[in-house]
Amino acid sequence: MFSFVVAAYNVASYIDQCVASLLGQTFDDFEVIIIDDASTDDTLVKAQSLARTDSRITVVSQPYNMGAHLVRKTWSGDGVRRVDRFCDADDELVPDSLSALSRAISDSRGDAVDMVL
Repeated sequence: MFSFVVAAYNVASYIDQCVASLLGQTFDDFEVIIIDDASTDDTLVKAQSLARTDSRITVVSQPYNMGAHLVRKTWSGDGVRRVDRFCDADDELVPDSLSALSRAISDSRGDAVDMVL
């Protein structure tokens, strides 16, 4: 149901925690798309290592730095799921975030639901 787009630039020191918080969700119908925005540290190496541990993770390497706003704009709607969420690489979600969002979507029966996680 959900596609998380994670814009990542020079976040090698904390991308593990971000991805762990996504993979630790009580709701499991999601994918994680990590966009390495031409990092100059080990972000890409760490992201690729994480992708080898879970099939829900995809890593894309940008050839040049676009900035988080353009990464979001470029990759919005490119996931295989029907709901895009953006997560900065230094964010962590509580384990029931997606469950709460899924309930809000189901309960509202509206065309659009947004929630700050």
